Amino acid sequence: LFKFIVENSSQGILVLRKGKPVYSNRKIFTYTGYTKDEIFSRPLSDFIHPDDREAIGAEIITTEKPPYENPGTTFRIIKKNNEFRWVELHSKDILWGGDPATLCFLTDISQHKKYEKELSGYRNNLEEIILKRTNELQEASRQLSDEISKREKTESVLHEHSDTYRKILDDIQEGFFEIGLNGRLLFFNKAMCEISGYSRDELLGQDHRLGIERVDQPRRDARFGSPLFA
Repeated sequence: LFKFIVENSSQGILVLRKGKPVYSNRKIFTYTGYTKDEIFSRPLSDFIHPDDREAIGAEIITTEKPPYENPGTTFRIIKKNNEFRWVELHSKDILWGGDPATLCFLTDISQHKKYEKELSGYRNNLEEIILKRTNELQEASRQLSDEISKREKTESVLHEHSDTYRKILDDIQEGFFEIGLNGRLLFFNKAMCEISGYSRDELLGQDHRLGIERVDQPRRDARFGSPLFA
């Protein structure tokens, strides 16, 4: 029963003695593509990707050092067709035939690594998109800030010109006034106050017809347009 369970396990099971396999279940043959004789005739290091040998510890793949317990390390197995398979290793020291040995459990995580790589790719793409969008927003913000600054400068210049313009109008002898669309006075100069006899506070916002005699109304309407200011 014990042998049946081990042989049909979903994990690859190896027993190493002095760095060489002395037992393997069927899953190991599936993982590597090698036969039992080919596996037992070679050290474990021959089946491990060169870039991963240091990661799992030299103690477990050498014939010159004692067994080594590994709590869980991932590495690539080189298959007979030179493709590779990702596995996760858990190992523990045991006695095999009275001699020190290492019991290894190998779990295939190739699919997990594939998804992990795809997820990493998606994450990198997302980061690139976010970075690009952030740069675009920063540039748009900079352009908006420049536009606001230019507009503020323009408004400041216009305000200065407006003040100059109104000061000139205020100093002329002729009466001058500006009317809004609602027919009320928006601006008038000093001469207009003198002509009308009203103060600035009294004129501001008043109907532009203030002080116009009824006999002058038709002439006023003809000049300014009665429908607009009625």
